[in-house]
Amino acid sequence: PAPSLWLPPAPATAPAAAAALGPAAPGLATPAPPPAAAPALPDTGMPAVVLPIGVSMAQAERELILATLRHFHHHKERTAATLGISLKTLYNRLKEYAADGDAVGDPPP
Repeated sequence: PAPSLWLPPAPATAPAAAAALGPAAPGLATPAPPPAAAPALPDTGMPAVVLPIGVSMAQAERELILATLRHFHHHKERTAATLGISLKTLYNRLKEYAADGDAVGDPPP
């Protein structure tokens, strides 16, 4: 089966936002903080990407692309196919990330 990425369900409100709103109403649970380490995909043990609430779409896309690229050991065709984007789009994004100073080159030998 094709590998997939799993994003765990996010709490209804971010802990910082909940704290800013004051104490929770009686009977309502406060949201749990996000896990410290990325959890594994249920039943498969595959890695997952955890994104904090409030992250921009551009940053979320960047994290997802780079995590998928690492998962496939920098195999760009498989990365693009898995993400459902063209190889050209993947190369364009990687070029943008490299310009921003992210290390996105080929894996070390």
